[in-house]
Amino acid sequence: DRDPAALVALALTAALDDVRVEAERADSLFVGEAEVVLAGDVFYERADAGDIVRALEAARAEGCEVFAGCPGRLFSPEGVAVYRYVDVPGALELEGREVAVTKVLRF
Repeated sequence: DRDPAALVALALTAALDDVRVEAERADSLFVGEAEVVLAGDVFYERADAGDIVRALEAARAEGCEVFAGCPGRLFSPEGVAVYRYVDVPGALELEGREVAVTKVLRF
């Protein structure tokens, strides 16, 4: 991930769920030898959205399982299969709702 705070959040969530994950700080979208690629809420800026979709599609072409959380941001990709819908607690003050129905996309 490019965001150090995201790595901390990932480690905390994995510990709570008793799941082992490996993640590292990187400025590129290259995923290396990953088996699974998880992308969080990443489609919120036009400048990055296209590059992120291409990187996720490339990872899938290399044989990775690729999933992306998609709460319906403006630059969310079209035509990607919805794996499931998840109710995610939202911030009423920030998002205007207490629960956000979020898509998990499978590339």
